[in-house]
Amino acid sequence: MNKSLKQKEKWYWIVVAAIELVLFISSSMTYKQQTSVPFLERHLGSSKPMLGFFNQIGFNYGGKFQSIKNDGYYNFVEFFIRKGAHFGTYFLLGLFLCLALYTILL
Repeated sequence: MNKSLKQKEKWYWIVVAAIELVLFISSSMTYKQQTSVPFLERHLGSSKPMLGFFNQIGFNYGGKFQSIKNDGYYNFVEFFIRKGAHFGTYFLLGLFLCLALYTILL
């Protein structure tokens, strides 16, 4: 087995544990504790980047039609940020878990 990969094994497990800790903490928080809408309102102000692009998007999700018209600009943008963060976090968890297990199995 690649000695360099074996030496990195502990770091893979540390990253896996760190991601799981972040997931545990964030899943124990309510939506109001996690919302980024006030941050978006403060930092984006009235500029609303990509408004024209987002105005063209609408879809059903969880029994509700998601669109800027229904949710407002900041809530709609936050929806994509939260879903992207969810996807990215679980992708990284899977990646580092695979790397950690790969070092054990070979």
